[in-house]
Amino acid sequence: MKLNLTKVKLAMATKCLSSRGLAEKTKIPYPTLVPYLRGAREPKPETLGKIAKALEVDPAKLIED
Repeated sequence: MKLNLTKVKLAMATKCLSSRGLAEKTKIPYPTLVPYLRGAREPKPETLGKIAKALEVDPAKLIED
């Protein structure tokens, strides 16, 4: 599942979250989260779920069509 980085960053902006803030809210270590936010790695489904939950969006809205 490839993250749609634009949608993730827009959702982060809506919640006024930085990368570090998202890491804290998801309990995903910052060094693990950054490659997902850069598109260098693809998150596992449970990780996608944590990100979506923190951003209060449906996980399907964060992946590329």
